[in-house]
Amino acid sequence: MQEEKRVPIHEKIWEDTINEFKSQENQSYNSVQVAVESEYRRRVKAYMGEDVPAFTDEGEYITTHQKENRDKFLNKMRSNGRLPKTDK
Repeated sequence: MQEEKRVPIHEKIWEDTINEFKSQENQSYNSVQVAVESEYRRRVKAYMGEDVPAFTDEGEYITTHQKENRDKFLNKMRSNGRLPKTDK
């Protein structure tokens, strides 16, 4: 099984975090990465709430494409009579 790449979910918040980040002199790549990720996570929680995942590998996360595929599948199953016509 292929491991999923860790990607920020909220692109605009990520872009703002990157654009506003000021690195310090002689700061290592790893420390910059940690600082940016922690600031991004802080902003996501501040703007959207504590339960919202910041990256694709955290918690319950579904992409738009996955939701569309799931909806198509459910509609197909409903039209075949294998599922009730409405969700409860």
